[in-house]
Amino acid sequence: MSIRALTAIGAVVAFTTGAAVAVSVAAADVPGTGAAVRPGASASLGARPTVVTLDGVGGVLPGMTAAQVASIWRTPVRLGLDAGSPGCRTAKISAGGVRGYALFENGRLGAVWFDRGVRTPSGITIGSTVPQLVRAYGYRLQAEPHKYQLGAQYFFLTRKQSPRWRMRFDASAAARVTQIGFGARAVGYVEGCS
Repeated sequence: MSIRALTAIGAVVAFTTGAAVAVSVAAADVPGTGAAVRPGASASLGARPTVVTLDGVGGVLPGMTAAQVASIWRTPVRLGLDAGSPGCRTAKISAGGVRGYALFENGRLGAVWFDRGVRTPSGITIGSTVPQLVRAYGYRLQAEPHKYQLGAQYFFLTRKQSPRWRMRFDASAAARVTQIGFGARAVGYVEGCS
């Protein structure tokens, strides 16, 4: 089945090591995404979060619960205590060689950030240089100064169609990517849910 056909039936498509994987998610469980597979449709689970795209990470999308993320990535997702504001909780992500953390607002995934083991479809990884990032995404990148590190920056890449999810690339003062994030509004947060 083609990606266009999967999209027509509302399937979520994720790319892992070059192959497309359909992931079943009930539309009511992921508000505003239209990401659903009809009841009874088959789906493959267990995509590792290795490729970060503007359409999701290994089948995971903003709005999913911790249980859904854990099921899809086949890794424990244990929410910690509130991260500075009510309803704001984080969870460490550790799946194979991938490391990072996810932020949940009111029980729903807002964003996920990785500091090891991921790449983008354009080949950007942790350790890539800012010139490599600019060559890969060009004028589509929006830069902001880092809130706490002199000379460091945040680079944002926004999805063209709705929902307007974003990828975030944190770059050090030495012009190296130190973290890659994906999510909805929350990917722009720098402390907890703000």
